[in-house]
Amino acid sequence: MLVFSPSKLETVRVKLDNNDWADCQNIVGPLFVAAWNPEIYASGLHEIRVYARNIEGDSSEITQPFSLDESKVSFALLPRIALMLDAVRCFYNLFVFLVVLSVLPLFVIRVIHILVRDKHVALDKNRVLSSLRRWGLTRKLWIIASVDKLFYPILLYPVYITVGPWFIGEVIEGHYGAVFAWGTLVQGKMLPGSFTYFYGFIQLLLFHIPFTLLLSHCIDCSRESKREDHVVLPSLILRIMSISGNINDKIRDAANWLDKMDSLFGFAYDSCIK
Repeated sequence: MLVFSPSKLETVRVKLDNNDWADCQNIVGPLFVAAWNPEIYASGLHEIRVYARNIEGDSSEITQPFSLDESKVSFALLPRIALMLDAVRCFYNLFVFLVVLSVLPLFVIRVIHILVRDKHVALDKNRVLSSLRRWGLTRKLWIIASVDKLFYPILLYPVYITVGPWFIGEVIEGHYGAVFAWGTLVQGKMLPGSFTYFYGFIQLLLFHIPFTLLLSHCIDCSRESKREDHVVLPSLILRIMSISGNINDKIRDAANWLDKMDSLFGFAYDSCIK
């Protein structure tokens, strides 16, 4: 066994399976040995436990399974997937997928919008484009793509995350560098990226894409509310005018009735005097 310690070791013990603890002898440097019988552990999985303590009182105990006949430890499905999975490659693929998902739809809608605006494509004669224009999600993204002040920042943000430096500063003590999604540049040397793809993936998944969808939804709702206001206001004015017209008719009828009553009472009064 190789046992390392910043201070001199005073005790090193080993235990195989459920047997008693055995003291180990230091041969040279960190190498410690103890007597054991390999035939007892020739088949199946076994467990070795090592305890070490130095002269400063610091101690540690480590347990490790082992086998002599190539028996393997069985893992559950999720731990097995985690051990077999290349995390860097997985997060790289997820990051690239979200970058494409953030850029490509807006870019395509922008191109279609320019073609429609410049009358190269007739929107009313193309069923596919007209249906896309009316569909909720593409209609909202179309609004974003038609406004330059919104389109370019939203489109270029994931592009910058992919190619631009995330920050420039003191990466490690006394050394300055720049951190990119694909690596870290320090003293003219490029260190390959590992979990930077994971951070970029989380940034796009939890911030940029929800922000884009929420912004387009709010603009679409504001646009619809203004349209409803323009429709409701003339209707309200017409309603008020119709009510006013009815009131004027009632007042006119009442005035005519009063005139008739006045004429009737006047005729009766004249008859009484005569």
